[in-house]
Amino acid sequence: MRKTTALPLAVAMFLLLAVPLYSQNAEYYGADSVFAIDDIAVFWAILKGPEIATSTVYINIVPLDPNDSELTTFSVVGANVFTGEEEILVDSAPLEEENLILKEYGHFYSFAERRLLFYGDEGTIDDPLVEIYYVGVPDTAPEFLKEEHIQAFFAHSLRNLPAPHQE
Repeated sequence: MRKTTALPLAVAMFLLLAVPLYSQNAEYYGADSVFAIDDIAVFWAILKGPEIATSTVYINIVPLDPNDSELTTFSVVGANVFTGEEEILVDSAPLEEENLILKEYGHFYSFAERRLLFYGDEGTIDDPLVEIYYVGVPDTAPEFLKEEHIQAFFAHSLRNLPAPHQE
C-alpha cells in the first residue's frame, strides 16, 4: 500500500517544484560593455574625471524594437555584494527610446552590483520579465574625455550591434 501512495505523492511534489521553475522570468549576466538580448541593448562607457572615483559611468539602455516590445518600464538597483544592502537608482521609469543612467565611479565601490529590471504593463520590482545584472563596471567599458565621444560610441555600437542573445 505504501508504494501506491508514494508515487502520486512524488509526482505531486515534482509538479509543485517544477511549475515555479518553469514560470520564472529571464535573467542574464551582462558582462560586456555592449550587450543585447531579444528586446534590449545595454551600453556602458566612462567619462574620465581627475580621479577614477570621480569619473562618471554612463549606462545607456536602448529598446531594440520599441513598437513591438512587451517591455514598457524599467528599474535599476545597485547592491552591495557583501552586505546585500540595496539602493534603488531608477524606480519604475517608462522605457524610452534611449535611457541614460549616470553614476560616479566611486558609487560602484560600495554598490558594485547593478540589476537592470524590465517589466511589462503590470510588472513590479519583485517580478520583472527580464533581468540583466552586472557585478562592477565591465572591464570592456571604454573611457572617454568628452561626452560627445561617449554619444558617438553609443551610436556606433548600436549600428554595429552583434546578434542578441536569445532565450
